[in-house]
Formats: sequence, structure tokens, C-alpha cells
Amino acid sequence: MSKSERDANLKKKETEYNEMRDEVYFMRSNLSSFSKNKHSPAYKVALSALDVLSNQIDQDYNRYVKRIRNTQANQEVKFMQKALNREKAKNLELEQKIEEAKTSSGLFVDFVRKKLKL
Repeated sequence: MSKSERDANLKKKETEYNEMRDEVYFMRSNLSSFSKNKHSPAYKVALSALDVLSNQIDQDYNRYVKRIRNTQANQEVKFMQKALNREKAKNLELEQKIEEAKTSSGLFVDFVRKKLKL
């Protein structure tokens, strides 16, 4: 999933989260508008249930955002690791060529010395 797709999904979930949170807030405000039975156990349980629902919505959204961020971080780490591995392979290849060149030039110098002495 690309960064733009992740951002679009995050924006979509944020919109859904805000809608749910607003609906719960609207239900709570409607429930609070009742002047009768405000001290009844059922009224208190209903308010408590709406509070728990609101907290659960917040926790779910935060967990979703955290998962998206972790996924993004993991993908960035994988990308960096692949780039590092490519660079290590290039460096190893160059080091091998340098060693080969050193050996070849050393052999050539030895060959020339032998020829010049004879």
C-alpha cells in the first residue's frame, strides 16, 4: 500500500470516527435533555454506556492510526534495508575489483623487473 493510499484510508477512517463520535455525543445530549428520571439507575447506566462507547470509539481509532503508522515505518525500514544491501553489494564488488587490480599491477611490475634484470 502506497503512502497516498494509506493517507486516503486514514482520512476515510477519521471521517467515520468523527461521525460515530458525533452520533454518540448527539445521543448523550438527547438523553441529558430529559428532565424526568435523571436520578434513576437506568438513566445513569445509559449515560455510562454512552461514555464507554465513546471511549471505545476513541481507542479503536487510536489503535488504527498506530497500526497505520507502524506499517509505514516498517515499509520505510524495509526500503532503507534494501538500499543498504544494494550499496553493500556494490562496495563488495568494487573492493574485489580493487584487489584484483592491485594483484594484476603487482604481477606486472614483478614481470617487468624480471625482464629488466635479465
